[in-house]
Amino acid sequence: MAQKVSIDYEHRGKSHNTVLCSKDLSVFSKAAKRADIVAKKGEDLVEALLTNFPGSFSGVERYAEGKLNDGPNGEHAVQVFDDEGLLVHAKICKDGVVMRTLRVEELAACNFEMKRRAQIKAIQSSFEGRIKVLNPG
Repeated sequence: MAQKVSIDYEHRGKSHNTVLCSKDLSVFSKAAKRADIVAKKGEDLVEALLTNFPGSFSGVERYAEGKLNDGPNGEHAVQVFDDEGLLVHAKICKDGVVMRTLRVEELAACNFEMKRRAQIKAIQSSFEGRIKVLNPG
């Protein structure tokens, strides 16, 4: 049964809220055992959950001051994922207004970028921060 979880945080004086829709709560039990994830807050926590548990979430909605809005780092306000964790639908919103829905080509580029970021994080984590990817492209 799908379960929604809310992550509330402040960013630059604004109240933000990110709602994650997971397939069940087991993903949070797994995440709770990882100190590197538990220590994160706000969008860093959201990114860590999405990156470390692909396919566990069906969607994300982001709000600023109670209105549907892109995240503080440019994350899409609405994201829908397939069973493998690939982005299949996304909307860009500002102050509760949908500005644009992403096209198929744009979604493919987002999925590529998400995989690339996950790979870089895995490399850096494996080497405990002693190695940094310099031209991540």
